[in-house]
Amino acid sequence: LLSYYDKSDHYKGHRDSSFITVLLWFYEEPKCFTGGDFVIENELTLECKRGRIVFMPGYLLHEVVPVEMKKEHQGKGKGRYTISQFIGL
Repeated sequence: LLSYYDKSDHYKGHRDSSFITVLLWFYEEPKCFTGGDFVIENELTLECKRGRIVFMPGYLLHEVVPVEMKKEHQGKGKGRYTISQFIGL
């Protein structure tokens, strides 16, 4: 699954139906947005860093906080991308 986050995009807290969820974050340098951090179980915040890969149990509650970017960068593909892979049992 490929996801893209631009101005004010976010993903509300949810759980995946997978055994393991694998996430890869990427964006164009220089970074043209703030936010987009990943929060697990309302306790652990992982900063959105280019090339970061996260492996986690899919049942953990997780969310993406809103991405903020200047109007001049919106709609130009300069936001936060995520590749998600869901691994079952």
